[in-house]
Amino acid sequence: MLGAAAIASLSDPGGTVIMGVAAVLLLVLGTTALVVRPRLVVSPARIRLRTLRGTVEYTPSEVSRVRVVATARLGRKTPTLEFDLPNDRLVVMGRWDLGSHPDDVVDALERAGFPVSR
Repeated sequence: MLGAAAIASLSDPGGTVIMGVAAVLLLVLGTTALVVRPRLVVSPARIRLRTLRGTVEYTPSEVSRVRVVATARLGRKTPTLEFDLPNDRLVVMGRWDLGSHPDDVVDALERAGFPVSR
């Protein structure tokens, strides 16, 4: 749609450039979301985190802590899932990244043996 708007606004060179860049950016972000989602896959002995660089696996012994944190955003509380990983790495995922509600995911992680703090 933005690509069509960019073509339609050929009489305005500045607007054409802005609309064209926005169209390309949305295409790249949409493709990235389709390739990477869901970012977390839980199996009984490990979790897999999907990124653009590939997939990284962690066992329960490698994960320091998993917790759900509710933060206020835009006037309402939004839950996110936090992982404390090796090398002082913190991974924060929201509902969009998980493909499910963080409370449901943390229950699955607890059943899989990961160190969940509530």
